[in-house]
Parts: sequence; structure tokens; C-alpha cells
Amino acid sequence: MDATLQFFLLLASWCLMKAISNRKPWLVVVSFALIGVSFNIKMLQAFMILPALLLFFWLASNQKLWRRLGTLAIALVAMAVTTLAWPIQVDSTATSQRPYVGSSETNSELELAFGYNGTERLLGQTTGTGAAFPGMGTKSKTGSTGTAGTPPTGAKGTAPGGTTARKPTGTPGAGNTGKTPPAGTKMPGTKTGAAGKQPAVTTERGAGTGRKMPANFKKGTFKGGTRGRQGSQRGGAGGAFSIGTVGPLRLLQSDLGPQISWLLPAAIIGFISAFAYYLDRKRKWYQTTIQQNHLLFWLGWLIPVAGFFSIASFFHPYYMIMLAPPIAALFGIGTVTMFKQFKTDLKHWQAWLLPIAIVVTTGLQAWYVSLYYQWQPFLVIAGGLLGLILLFIGRTKAWCKTALGVAIAAIMAAPAFWSLTPTIAGSSAGIPSAGPSLLSSSGNGGLGNGTADSGLLKYVEKHQGNAKYLFATSNASTAAPYIIKSGKAVMAIGGFNGTDPAITLKQFKALVKKGDMKYYLSSGRSGNSKIEAWVTKVGKRLPQVNMAALHRPAR
Repeated sequence: MDATLQFFLLLASWCLMKAISNRKPWLVVVSFALIGVSFNIKMLQAFMILPALLLFFWLASNQKLWRRLGTLAIALVAMAVTTLAWPIQVDSTATSQRPYVGSSETNSELELAFGYNGTERLLGQTTGTGAAFPGMGTKSKTGSTGTAGTPPTGAKGTAPGGTTARKPTGTPGAGNTGKTPPAGTKMPGTKTGAAGKQPAVTTERGAGTGRKMPANFKKGTFKGGTRGRQGSQRGGAGGAFSIGTVGPLRLLQSDLGPQISWLLPAAIIGFISAFAYYLDRKRKWYQTTIQQNHLLFWLGWLIPVAGFFSIASFFHPYYMIMLAPPIAALFGIGTVTMFKQFKTDLKHWQAWLLPIAIVVTTGLQAWYVSLYYQWQPFLVIAGGLLGLILLFIGRTKAWCKTALGVAIAAIMAAPAFWSLTPTIAGSSAGIPSAGPSLLSSSGNGGLGNGTADSGLLKYVEKHQGNAKYLFATSNASTAAPYIIKSGKAVMAIGGFNGTDPAITLKQFKALVKKGDMKYYLSSGRSGNSKIEAWVTKVGKRLPQVNMAALHRPAR
């Protein structure tokens, strides 16, 4: 979904740049309309580049003031239409004739957009998973039972809450604080992955043997799942909320840095180089060139997005993909101008920007690599130094471009390896991340990659009869493996996270009475405590399935 969002945001950017270069105002309208389309992919996340679009249009357009304002007004109207078309259509449809809007409190797309997917991303979560995680604010909502909820994990080889035992293990350890870490993350004082109430549901498979850890991989306990692993977790679901500490250097910290910031120093220095290189001294200080306008566009994309993620309370590390386009653009443009400036007289300050960029970037990358490996950081440093030495030796020679190629290859090696780790590990996580930690366990996994218990599935299929659903459960990640394996309907009464009030107890009882629902699988994480309590009270446990949490409600 985030990759799709980037495609449409880049398409909108391309349309705007073409509109300016080819003097076609209608493309401005198309550009802003595409932002509205992007909104319907990831909601307000799409609007993060609006400052860049507005700045570029205002600086680069050669239209007169009133015509420019008119074009912009039409473009904004087009954006509003494409933005609101879907949410208004959903909200205007009777709730009885459409599905519940997941993660919303009022069953509204607009409330979802501006609430859970809007202000809560900045200020902290108060709906949705109902849990508090490392890096989040202090406003997280707790479940109605008094304990914090748990996000779905579905890690392969584990129970929905992260436990790998075949039977319930009892109460959690003394270390439970009532706030829930990313599911499957081991907390001090607990014997299983999930904090809070232990789920009674267990899988038939135990923890997998996993892959061997890479040579020289540092063993130890790391925060989150994007760096070292714990227990039998796979694919990085445990690091869903490892987002570092709020502050101006958050994107460089060990939690988020290895996901996006490998080339960030070079990109920033590259912007300084390129802006100075394309400066037209014949113009007034506020008159920018065409090239500078493009640079300001990418900077206008980078700064608001980086600023938001530096202070936001609730997001996933993979949202850092929003920073990939501006970093890539500024790094690429800046590398060309820094190289041209480097070949001039070293008495000019611009000539030293390339060496500085290589040194700073190499140092940062070596630190990121040192979080996982013991001696490989020295390879990163050696590669950077080799490229730097070759650049100085060949600065005035014909093979200077070859030296630049060596330097670029050196600072691209580590991030290239990082980006390949999900492919090497065969990772297919619902909350993806990249890094050697994926290679230290059994590869793919993460949110939504659970396995179906074959014994339970065989039992409910055999005894389904005329029931519409195989069974009901609290959340989508518990239901998904059974839907995929059987091709039959499984109801997730709490939606994606298990916290949506999508069905009332009265409606659930009606399904049971009608015979459409015969079984309920408790995952221990339901946000609908009334249904869970009723099933536990009147339902009959079916221990013969070796699933202590499978109940058959009384009709």
C-alpha cells in the first residue's frame, strides 16, 4: 500500500513539473487531483507533500498573479473532489448496508481519516489497537477489561499472542506493567511473548528451528524487532512500534536510522552543493533558477515529512518510505554537483562538500552496521576511505569518474545489503522492516502471517453443518490463516485489530440462535468483552480438539 502511495505521489509530482515546463495549467489540476486519489490510499499521509507542491508551483509558475491563483483554486477543488468522493459515499450509506469502518469509533470514514489515521498519528493513539508500545505517546487507550489490548501478531509458529506452547501457561510474570509491547516481544518477568492476559489459543506447531545466525552477528537483547530478535518471532512484527525517541535526531537513531537514513547526510550536503552550484548571481537573492526550484521541491518534501516523524507518537517504521524519494533525488543531484565542484580549486568551500559527505555518511553507516556485526563496520570505513583517497589522487586525472564510482559503490554497499535482507530471508511481513535480524530466525513472518491449527480446522470443518461461518474470533489476524487454508468464512468480530464494535452481543446471539455461528475461538485479545464474556459463560469448551479456547455457544 505504501509503495502504491509513493507511485501516485511521484506521478502527481511529475505532472506538476511537466505542467510548469510545458506551460500546461491543466496538468496542475491533474497533479492535485492525484493527491486526492493518494488520500484514498493512505489518507492524510498523502497530504504530507502538499507543502512541496504548493511551494514549487508558486515559485516556478510563470503565470500572472490572478491567473496563478485561479489555477491553484481549480486544482484545490479537484483535489477536494477526489479526496472526499469515497469517504462521503461510504458515510452516506446506511450502516446496515455496509461493513463497519475499522479502527474508527463512530463507523465513519472521515472520522477514521482525521482521527485514528490523522491526529492520533501525531498526538498518540486513543483508538484502534488499544495498546501502548515503545515509542508511542502516553495517551494510548486500554481495553474495556482494564488491561491494554494486544495487536495481532500471527507470527508463524506462534500463537496469536506470541506464545509457542501447546497449552495455556497461566498468568503472566511479575514484570507486567499493564501496557502491551509489540506482540511477541518478550518483557522482563514474563515467560511468553505477550504482556497482559495470556491467550488460551495455541498452535499445533512449536517454535521453528530457524536459520543460523549470520557470522559475527552480535548476540544480545535489542529493542524492537527491526534489530535483534527475541524468542521465535519472525519477520519483524515485534518491532512494529520501535520508532526511537522524539527529537530532531530521531531519524538518525538506531531504531529508524537503519530503515531510511543511510544516505540522509549525503542528501542534505548534496542539497547545499546543488543550490550553490545553480545559483545565478545576476538575479536578486529571492529569484530562484529552474534547477533551484526543483531542489526546493525535494527539500519541501523532505523537511515536513522528516519533521512529522521526528515528533509523531504513533506510526510504523515502514512509513519511512515517505522519505525515500526526496533523499534519493537530493543524493543523486547533489552527487553530480559535488563532483563538479570537487574538481575545481580546493580553495573554494564547495570543493570540500564531496569529501565531507563521504566521511559523514561512511561514519553513520559504520555505526548502523556495528549494531549487528563485529568487524564488518571496518569494511564500510575501509571502502569509504578507499574511495576518498582515489578521489583526491585522481581529482585532476581522466579516471576521476572511476574514483567517484568506487566511492559511490562503497557508500551504497551497506544499504543495498539491508534492502536485500527481506528477499534473502523470504520475509513477507504485514509490518515489514529490513535488516540482518531477518536472517537470524526463520525468515518470513510478522503481522498477519499466522498458521492455522490443522486439528482445529479439521474439527470445525467436519462439524460445520449448515452454519454460515466456520467460527468467530476476535481479530482478522487470527481468522486469516483459516480463511486462506479452508476458503470458508470466518468472522472477525473486532475487525482488523480486534477492537472494532462491529457487531453487538444481541446480533451475535441472533447468529448463534439461527445456526449461522456454531463455534467461537478466543484469542485472549478481544476488544468486545461482552461477547467474549458471554461465550465464556454459556459456551461449552471443546478440549478434545486440543484447543482450550474453542467454545460452542449455547443456542
